[in-house]
Amino acid sequence: MPNPASLKTVLDEIEEANGDDEATAWLNRAFGVKEELGTFVATLRGRGEVTEHVGFLKGSFNFCFRYKFSDGGPDALIRFPKPGHIAASLRDEKLANEVQVMELLRGKTTIPIPKILGWGLSSEDPFDLGPFIVMEYVEGKNLCKVLEVPRDEKDPPMLNTDLDDAMLDTIYRQVAGYLLQLSRLSFNRIGAISNDGGEWSVSKRPLTINMNELASATGYPMDRFPTSPFDRASDYFHSLSQQHLTHLRTQRNLSNDPDMARAQFIARHRFPQLIPEYCIQDSGPFLLYCDDLRPANMLVDPETYKITAVLDFEFTNAMPAQFTYDPPWWLLLSGPDHWLEKDAVPEYREVYVHRLGQFLRAMEQAEEEDSAASAAGEAQNGEVAAAPRLSARMRESWESGRFFFDFGLGIRFDRDAAWNYNVRMGTITVTGAGSHAVEVWNVDGLDINAVLARDVGECGLLIQTSTNVWVGYVEGINVAAGNGYATLRFANNNGQLNGVYTTTNVWVDRVYSRGGGRGIFCVSMSGAAEIKHIDLADNGNNAILIENCYNLAIRDGVINGGGEVRVAARSEFPNTSGIFVEVEVNNNSVRESPCAENIFWGITGNAAVNVC
Repeated sequence: MPNPASLKTVLDEIEEANGDDEATAWLNRAFGVKEELGTFVATLRGRGEVTEHVGFLKGSFNFCFRYKFSDGGPDALIRFPKPGHIAASLRDEKLANEVQVMELLRGKTTIPIPKILGWGLSSEDPFDLGPFIVMEYVEGKNLCKVLEVPRDEKDPPMLNTDLDDAMLDTIYRQVAGYLLQLSRLSFNRIGAISNDGGEWSVSKRPLTINMNELASATGYPMDRFPTSPFDRASDYFHSLSQQHLTHLRTQRNLSNDPDMARAQFIARHRFPQLIPEYCIQDSGPFLLYCDDLRPANMLVDPETYKITAVLDFEFTNAMPAQFTYDPPWWLLLSGPDHWLEKDAVPEYREVYVHRLGQFLRAMEQAEEEDSAASAAGEAQNGEVAAAPRLSARMRESWESGRFFFDFGLGIRFDRDAAWNYNVRMGTITVTGAGSHAVEVWNVDGLDINAVLARDVGECGLLIQTSTNVWVGYVEGINVAAGNGYATLRFANNNGQLNGVYTTTNVWVDRVYSRGGGRGIFCVSMSGAAEIKHIDLADNGNNAILIENCYNLAIRDGVINGGGEVRVAARSEFPNTSGIFVEVEVNNNSVRESPCAENIFWGITGNAAVNVC
């Protein structure tokens, strides 16, 4: 049986790379008008002139510019959903939903929500950057940074178990109060909320994080998403089940082998059978729920531990009440999916139960102090008191196992997945695979003796976002025929150390390639690499393509026939630079277009050479 971690859903790397390219191009345009944006923010703020562009803030889905003003009042920021990381067709919908939720919470709760100074949809943005929110900047330190063990940014956050319990009690007490208030905001349908004539109601479909990730990073067909609200929790769960199945059928590289595919198929077909067992309060009421309400989206005064702001309500909806009744998944900062990947669920349960007990005591204290929580089921202005108490419901969710059912409903993605260190591989032989023979992400310290790939559909060896790499030998026979992959490919900032490529840290002794697609491909801001010897012949695509690559050396070898040797660059990335190529090329051509920076060509043989 496959390891449970094999059921984890991964991104479609092509869709993800396209999204990253789109986001990078957008950022270049946004930085080009940052001064004009400041004037625009000042107009919406209504007083004072911009005196300083303080800097920028970025998250998984949004990007902000921060400005200071002459009147001495609070700084302000303008926030945009990032194209490429938010699906284009969802950007307006996402932002409008968030504004509605923020207005509701500012009016009906004590949750500290930043003040909105103005907002607009794509059609209202004079800079063609997309929908925007302008809001007051709130001082504070990211709560996750306060709670976590000091770590490398590549690693997932983990709770510092040496923290003082009194400090955690202070934080838990505040968060418990927020969740208690959210549990009293009820609606009669599942979906996004809006204010129609002073009455809050659900009139639109729910828009969730997972819908956006499916749309932006998997190639999921947009017309298969729900288009309207739901009246029953079970209907919503069955809709999610169909999303899982559609995703299974439509993402091209979801599974790497038949066993994994079989396990994913069984899990997704087994899920609907569990709905009758775990679905509660099928007909409502449905409660306002934000599954991204976690320390990473909270700011805190580092001296008093008072929470100063709660951020990012973009995917908040009226949802099945059982989501609200679950205890917070983030009490250890990383969720159960991270522990499942490590095959450490028993350890997770042991550690989580201790923190859960501490959090539930904070919730019980909040319930005692909050007179509304003890009201006898009275409903007024869309608010209901939770009876039985929320603390009891959370405890029951954990003990019954419903917590894991609800958490598993989502397909959770992580663009900043944990790195691995000091990975060693021997000689790997792969024949007839439809995807890559060997694909590596996020490794610091990779040692591969050899990769032998024959009749493989995509790459022989694909190395991405990794550092300190040594590879002995890569052989590709009929690899990547008819597509843009290669026997050896570097991609997605591979080799980057501390933001630069000046230190060579990726070494490959020999590359041998016959037929198929490309021989060697370095792309998407990768580099800091040296290949000692190559032997390439009859590649159906480029024998070598170096595109937006930096500090790459090919020291020796021979190329015979096949597609041209090319140095290129796309305009949205910094130009190709620091290239050294010294090889014999016969019955082929060599071309540099556009001209790279700091490049050395040492070409012998009968090839036609057209370089700068």
